[in-house]
Amino acid sequence: MDLPLTALSLGAVLVLSALFSTAEALLNKINRGEVKETVEEGGLKAEAITDLLQKPQNFLNTITVARGCLSVGVVILSIMLVNLLRDGTPAANFGIAALPIIPIT
Repeated sequence: MDLPLTALSLGAVLVLSALFSTAEALLNKINRGEVKETVEEGGLKAEAITDLLQKPQNFLNTITVARGCLSVGVVILSIMLVNLLRDGTPAANFGIAALPIIPIT
């Protein structure tokens, strides 16, 4: 993988991680009163919200697994990017490059 593709991939993984974190925060902050109003109005949005609120643990478990996978992706792509910037090979000294990055995730 070359430098621009690695950097672009890292950016995409970070954006996805941010989206999942936002979804988790919004689910935890949802206003039950507004949900009741939306459900009373009806529509597809109301059905989706009702399903989500009846089983929030399923959604939160999915978010947790996805964020874990994305964190691993961030570590791997960061290591590859550091190595590409340092000596031009994505896999050189993989273990040494991982030391400063692993605590971040």
